[in-house]
Amino acid sequence: MSKSVDSGQAWTRHTVAAPPGTLCSVRQIAGAPSNTSVAYAITCTGYSSYTYKLYKTTNGGSNWSQLAAGNYSGDPGDIYIDPSNPNKITIGSSTGLHHSTNGGASFSTVASLCVKGLYFSDVLGGLMISSTSGLWIWENCSGTPVYYGEDPGTSDVTCSIQDDNNNILAGTNGRAVWASYSGLSVEEDVFAGLPDAGLTVYPNPVTSSNAVLAFCLTCSSEISVSIYDIFGRAVLCESAGIMNSGKKELPLGIDGLSSGIYFASVVGDGVALSGRFVVYR
Repeated sequence: MSKSVDSGQAWTRHTVAAPPGTLCSVRQIAGAPSNTSVAYAITCTGYSSYTYKLYKTTNGGSNWSQLAAGNYSGDPGDIYIDPSNPNKITIGSSTGLHHSTNGGASFSTVASLCVKGLYFSDVLGGLMISSTSGLWIWENCSGTPVYYGEDPGTSDVTCSIQDDNNNILAGTNGRAVWASYSGLSVEEDVFAGLPDAGLTVYPNPVTSSNAVLAFCLTCSSEISVSIYDIFGRAVLCESAGIMNSGKKELPLGIDGLSSGIYFASVVGDGVALSGRFVVYR
């Protein structure tokens, strides 16, 4: 491993010890955004039979210690470190999505997916998971990942990113790049300029028909409620009538909605609220 602190003008090489006579390579490495001294790396040792090991440094790469990494296994896919906590890390591998809250001392398996890549989407507020079974989203890095949209030509998604135009790009094993709008309708951009606040769906994720849409009105208004899927298609549009100011709650039926990410919109005279929720079946 090599490290640069001057935008690549100069590099300092660091090594991880391997048994004499063996081939050792670094497969994945990630640095903690909140602490430049902390980084994690996955090494591969062997020729025909591979052994993967997880290492951690707390002094900028000068020294590395091997982690026991209980419950983490499989061919490495990617490493994601929480931007504010270097002890919260997520590793994707061929055996699943593995999460640790204690700096890699132990892991819990979040989902049994063959993970290729990890990327946090600010727009969707979750960790995007590229896998051999499509693209998934792990909202707020909690709960259970849900399938993201439709199959982009092939189920084997190797990587994904979010570009400046709020589009999700997915690279697949079919040598193609697919683009999906992040959930705001291009023709009817009801969320443009609206604050993502003042509207809440609970419980979230929604798993039954007893979910509630909660919001607060500052004035009396005739209210309309709309629900949009991840592609910006309206799946529900109805009038809630004239409502007085104050805290309001409306039942949110999910009959006919499949698992996935949805956007709720409450619009009226002087009222424009939006929020995101997840349906999990």
